[in-house]
Amino acid sequence: MLLPCHPNAAAFPPYPLHPLHPSTARSPEQPPPARSPVAAVATAAAARVARRARAADAKEALERSAEALRKLQQQWLEFDSGDDESQRLKEQLTEDEKRIREALKECPYGDPAETWIPQPCAHPLVAAHGEVTKALIEAELARLSCETSLEPRAATAAQLRRSELHLRLFQVSQAEELLQRAHPLLEGQERFIAEELLTNCFMCESLKRRPSMTGEIGAEEARLLEDFGRRMRECQYDPATVLRCTGATSLIDFSDDAQLPGFAQRCWERQQSAEEEDRGLVYFIQVFLLRRQEPLETLCELLGEECCKLLLELQVVSCIRDPYHLLSIDDAVAAVSSDASGIRCFSNLRLWPRDDLLVATDAQTWPDPSVGFEPVMYLSDDSLALLAAKPEVKEKNLLDLCCGSGVQGIAALQRGASSVTFSDVNPRALRFVRFNLALNALSSKQYRCCLGDAYAQVEGDKFDGILANPPFLPNPDNIASQAVALYGNGGAFGEDVLRKIVAKAPEHLVPGGWLLMVTYAPNAEEMPRRLQRYLTDRAALSLRLRVAAGNEREAEEFLPVASEVESYFYPKALDEVGVKTLAEALVFLRCDGDSLGRDGGASLELREELFADEDYLRQFGRQTQLKQ
Repeated sequence: MLLPCHPNAAAFPPYPLHPLHPSTARSPEQPPPARSPVAAVATAAAARVARRARAADAKEALERSAEALRKLQQQWLEFDSGDDESQRLKEQLTEDEKRIREALKECPYGDPAETWIPQPCAHPLVAAHGEVTKALIEAELARLSCETSLEPRAATAAQLRRSELHLRLFQVSQAEELLQRAHPLLEGQERFIAEELLTNCFMCESLKRRPSMTGEIGAEEARLLEDFGRRMRECQYDPATVLRCTGATSLIDFSDDAQLPGFAQRCWERQQSAEEEDRGLVYFIQVFLLRRQEPLETLCELLGEECCKLLLELQVVSCIRDPYHLLSIDDAVAAVSSDASGIRCFSNLRLWPRDDLLVATDAQTWPDPSVGFEPVMYLSDDSLALLAAKPEVKEKNLLDLCCGSGVQGIAALQRGASSVTFSDVNPRALRFVRFNLALNALSSKQYRCCLGDAYAQVEGDKFDGILANPPFLPNPDNIASQAVALYGNGGAFGEDVLRKIVAKAPEHLVPGGWLLMVTYAPNAEEMPRRLQRYLTDRAALSLRLRVAAGNEREAEEFLPVASEVESYFYPKALDEVGVKTLAEALVFLRCDGDSLGRDGGASLELREELFADEDYLRQFGRQTQLKQ
């Protein structure tokens, strides 16, 4: 199959067939030839060389495709409608783009037009595929810009499409400008889509102007946040009521954006028939869980002016005035004191109810390297499992590693821990810790925040217990774009951070102290042996090790991928680093301080649906109190 020839480019070579391409597979009826051991080794070596050669050819073909698209883009940008040959050239360029797109659909690694722009990747073919995707988008943007200037009547629909393409390139300002112009002229479904895209643009723009959670939280600010938390609890903003109002089955559902419109619809229906005292609850759910835009006036009525101003100053919420104009922080604060009518607000955070806690995390989950934004992770099934499995912590001095929002350490303080040290490599996480402590009226408790990798800032310190929820997604060559955030990327095998935590845990635990950690374990049945291997050169004390693991699933089926090219290469990359399966896992390690020896105990217990079995999780926590 030949890629189409651009007017100013040489013909491209055909895409090489991949070893797993259907046309290269052996027919089931055709038996493999008999081979001697020497021939088998030689054939395997030759196959590796052939695969490398085919991969090099494929990379070259992708690079040439990208170059052709860049030349096509340049021709659109230089297009002169006044030229006598302009109509013919326009038709030729349109046909060229169509032919290139049709040819690329046959790429054995997936259609680049369907790929979201990946993050920088060390895998050469994945990186080349991403460059073709980027070139396709830029060529289409150039064509749409040209067509808009030639046919003003088509400008509105083209602006909506162009805004979507700019967002795929993370060009938020350009997308917002186009949406602002198009929005007043759109109707029906197109208007709804534009409003959703604008909200996302505004959230990104708010982060660029001044990221949320950067203001100071002094004594007065802590008092106002405590009032905020108390008001939400008075409105029954708790898990059971929130699930009943939205129809969600679990808090985890709120991390799936695809389900949010349905939850919002159920909330709206409840609001129509709700008693006056229920309307505050529905408002809080809409704004702080479902990311909807709601009147600023209502927020002021529910929380009071001073609290509302603080949330605006911290960029917890941002404001929009029609027609979709993002207000500056100063203008939004001024509107609270003067006239908030016609102003809507949306939240840059999510507020998760959990038992008698409120936990704030980022609503935006994708990093933005241009502003150094690293998101703080939402509450997930592993976070909730670690909360449920926590041992008795009363009067304990604890370390919360990879603390994120601080949910584990904050819950421990609420349960009577004497002190908690929060540690994370993301400075934003520590700002969330302080915010969440104030929100839950725990700012007066004994705690400290340490910025650094693993134990970097607590050298020489010892603790009664360590809680950890480290990044665990295997990501060889940085292929999995969904694992790009600091909170998710566990390195090639998935245990880069976990290994550091386990290796030095005995140095930071008092005799009888423990480490409790939650993760998704590669090849779970091998995990106890791996953990012992991580401890070999570090453990000076006798240790007890216990692992509970859930159902093992094929790694490539479990982990999220963003495109066909990732789903093509990711399983092979996982296989190369030895990841076969993943399973929910709890790891418990105790420094017994007795004479049992370094390998005094190691056990593995397999459970069905581990993270969903709250009774077992609580039992696990109780059992860890006992020496086994």
